[in-house]
Amino acid sequence: MPIFQFIIMAVSSAFETIFMTEAFFAQEYLLVAFWGFFLYRNLRLAYRVDQFTNNVLKHLTKK
Repeated sequence: MPIFQFIIMAVSSAFETIFMTEAFFAQEYLLVAFWGFFLYRNLRLAYRVDQFTNNVLKHLTKK
């Protein structure tokens, strides 16, 4: 993952978390679901990229 894409994903995840908690405290549960969906999507993508890189590194270092 290029560094620019990582930075964009990290910043967008931070903003989505902030907006989701603000909506939760304002008791706007439809907005909580909306921001939660986007946050879940970003976290799932980060997990999948991490698993892919771990598998590639494990395969390359395997003797």
